[in-house]
Amino acid sequence: MGYWLINTAGIGGLLVVAVGLAVLVAYARMLRWIRDGADVGGEGDGHP
Repeated sequence: MGYWLINTAGIGGLLVVAVGLAVLVAYARMLRWIRDGADVGGEGDGHP
């Protein structure tokens, strides 16, 4: 039954879309994190 459920075109497609969206969101958040960390000329944040 598990193989049939995963091998169904609709469910498999939704799974691929969900994984793809998760990867894109993680990539965007990583870029934002890097950009925020590179803000050297900003306010002092307590780091020496």
